[in-house]
Amino acid sequence: LPGTAFAAGTADKTADFTNDAEAALALLNAAKTGTEASTWDNGSKTLTLRGIDFTTTASTAVKLPGGSTIVLADGTTNTIRGGDAEANKTGSYQTQIAVYGIYAQGALTIQGTGGLTVNSGSHTNSGDAWTYSTALYAGGNLTVKGGSVTATGGKATSADCAFSYGVGLAEG
Repeated sequence: LPGTAFAAGTADKTADFTNDAEAALALLNAAKTGTEASTWDNGSKTLTLRGIDFTTTASTAVKLPGGSTIVLADGTTNTIRGGDAEANKTGSYQTQIAVYGIYAQGALTIQGTGGLTVNSGSHTNSGDAWTYSTALYAGGNLTVKGGSVTATGGKATSADCAFSYGVGLAEG
């Protein structure tokens, strides 16, 4: 994809499977670490990771539709890193802003025997809006059936409240 990389190994876009799955998969496969490409099954909303090291400067690295499954292929190591963001938003708790490593719009299942490391970027807000840096977010249930998953939130700062989460779930 022309224009998607700032430097070798760093993209400047979100791998957005909710909008353009083909382009999202191409972004991830541009960062593959092995010989096999990762795959996306649109019908079952299944992303099979076969070894990637994906870093982006975008504030969300990977966006998935609700009901998605991530399969970690046997013996693979997969790393996803979201970018940093700076803002000047106000509104205290009524305005919440966030950056993500992986953002799932609804329920998310992770399975397989491989490994997944997810990091969100640093999020700096000079205003008082509540500021979040969340590595792995699910808007519904999060089910981990297998594999090794490590999720680390980035640094978050705000004039009011700031939060760094490895895993974030929707309220309720």
